[in-house]
Amino acid sequence: MESIVITSDSNAPLMTAMYNAGLASNPDYMTKSEAEKVTTLNGIDFTNVVSFDEFKYFTGVTEIPNNCF
Repeated sequence: MESIVITSDSNAPLMTAMYNAGLASNPDYMTKSEAEKVTTLNGIDFTNVVSFDEFKYFTGVTEIPNNCF
């Protein structure tokens, strides 16, 4: 099975933001390959996110907009 990098148990606000942005196919978890495919954090609602330690898995990100966090 593929590695899971975010779950609704480990970081619910971040998981919700990723799922609502259409970046995770399951509302309960995000896989490593899904995280690696993300190229921008533009348009993601990080309002309720307090930590993003999982950012290290987002190796494809080339754009972080101003005021993203």
